[in-house]
Amino acid sequence: MSILGRYFQGMTGYIDHCAPDAARLIASWLNHMKSERRAARLSLEAYTRDMGQFCAFLVVHCAEPVSSSILANLTASDFRAFMARRRSEGTSSRSLARHLSAIRGLFLYAERNGHLTNAALSTVRSPKLPHAVPKPLTAGAARATVTASS
Repeated sequence: MSILGRYFQGMTGYIDHCAPDAARLIASWLNHMKSERRAARLSLEAYTRDMGQFCAFLVVHCAEPVSSSILANLTASDFRAFMARRRSEGTSSRSLARHLSAIRGLFLYAERNGHLTNAALSTVRSPKLPHAVPKPLTAGAARATVTASS
């Protein structure tokens, strides 16, 4: 069984694109998110998917398997290129923000645990998210609210 155990079985798509050091780093981060941060199963699945998409992009972008040294030497342009690629595939701003959040989480974990540092990521802005405008109550719902609070 992998470092992630049965819980992560089938959620290791990033491994196909990574050198062993980067695969171990991502697996360690995901395990940290599960055990110490108590991330929900669906969040972990999303983070794993995000890492798979990011690593798949980097393999093509860098023309070699993703390693810790590649991650440490990525530039802001590399991160922006990933976001632009995902946007061109129709990914929403909210999903792009989650991708970037997951990537930032991985790099923060890597830095805090002495694996690698990369200051370029801090210069990349998250996509703007649309502001949801509250929907007005119908006349009946407004009357019911007023009646219930009296």
